[in-house]
Amino acid sequence: MVKKLEHFGLHILVFVEDPGALNGIVPIANQLVLRGHKVSIHLEGYAKAAVDLNLPGLRVVSDPFEGLRKGVYSLLLTGTSENLKSRAFELVNCCKSLGIKSFGFIDSPANSDHRFSGGSNQPLLYAPDYLIVVDEPTAKVFCEFGLRDERVVVIDHPRVAEVHRKWAALSIKPIEDMKETIFRKEFRNEKVVVFCSELSSGLQQDGMERNKEYSLKAPDNILKRTDVVVFNFLAAVKQLKTLGLSFKTVIRLHPKQSENDILQINDFDYVSKGGESVEVCLASDIVVGMGSMVLAEAHEMGKPVVSLLPRLKEVDWMPVAIRDKIKICYSKEDLISALYEIFVADTREQPISTPEVNDSKNGSLLELIESVIMSSEEAQLS
Repeated sequence: MVKKLEHFGLHILVFVEDPGALNGIVPIANQLVLRGHKVSIHLEGYAKAAVDLNLPGLRVVSDPFEGLRKGVYSLLLTGTSENLKSRAFELVNCCKSLGIKSFGFIDSPANSDHRFSGGSNQPLLYAPDYLIVVDEPTAKVFCEFGLRDERVVVIDHPRVAEVHRKWAALSIKPIEDMKETIFRKEFRNEKVVVFCSELSSGLQQDGMERNKEYSLKAPDNILKRTDVVVFNFLAAVKQLKTLGLSFKTVIRLHPKQSENDILQINDFDYVSKGGESVEVCLASDIVVGMGSMVLAEAHEMGKPVVSLLPRLKEVDWMPVAIRDKIKICYSKEDLISALYEIFVADTREQPISTPEVNDSKNGSLLELIESVIMSSEEAQLS
């Protein structure tokens, strides 16, 4: 099949502007390159600023529309973002007008009704022809919106395989050495608790500031979602240290954040930004956060993981794969108990080898992409 597709000049365009989508799409693009296909990628926004990207064989292009209009590309693979005016919508519409198929990657069921709405009340207004999702609940939501079952493909998150590969390469190093390298020398023989930060903005803006739904308390001057969670995390840290526990705290900033975005940034022992999140997780003893993908990565590597959420409903924003596997707290007191239990148990282990990754679903995705392009190319030639 690959030779026949190459005979038709198979060339895939990738468009990404969000770091989360980047984690899912780049591994897929890399696999397509390995299967003998040509892939061009255009990065915008926060994705453009990403570092340490694994882009072997991918051609970076400055204008994604030019190649589409000239008939260079056979298919569009794009991610989603919280940008209601994303150029991804224009690209999808352009593809539809040209008879070029499009795939969209979604890494979470959060904000499903806004992903392709463009600010309208139509959740599928700018939806691509096919969706790639990483869990059944997300697939179900989009099918309920009206997308046909055969147009929604459920795969294992491509980031998991990437995590396993990086984990295998890094796990030969003693954790003490990693702590000194990734953080600072004084962290070497200390236990480290990493807090994974998130944005206090998004498509559901009503919950991005403290309101009556919040179970977490905070002073009147602390209003933003992440600041409220950070306040409770640091209050729990202070309480645990009065109980005689000794450890260092690290805040891991979201790729879209700067240090100025966190009100109590100076109360952490170290600020981690940029670079590879797998390294930060491996160098930690406990990982705390809200609902980011980093929690799933840390859990995948066997690290104790705790989620601290300001509202019960935010469980729906978390990666589905870990919702029933980690401790989820809704109060400072619950967090203190959860962390104290982990410290006392001291059950952390450093696995020598990583588990096998089942790529069968992902292989089926690649075959589907190829078959879709084949059908489209044959239709254009007939």
